[in-house]
Amino acid sequence: MKPPDRDQDELVLTGWKQIATAMGTSVKTVQRLADRLARGEQDPLPVWAYCDSVIAYPTALRDWRGRQKIAWNKARMVARRELGVPFSPEPNGKAE
Repeated sequence: MKPPDRDQDELVLTGWKQIATAMGTSVKTVQRLADRLARGEQDPLPVWAYCDSVIAYPTALRDWRGRQKIAWNKARMVARRELGVPFSPEPNGKAE
């Protein structure tokens, strides 16, 4: 996967620890999400190998997270419709 074009002023996150901190999760979780590509799954976490490390761009991570939320909400809406349960857009069950 080729890194996207980025703004010259955009911060580059280097290493799993910086990426995990930016995502608000653990190193193990971001590595598992990035490993989707190796397993042939769609939409892996947007990280790229660079000089024996990994890099990511905050805007790419934010875009990825937005796609995941949309997919999550769509799957919940379909499942709830089939079960006859009212839809709640947040994973914790709190409606906005």
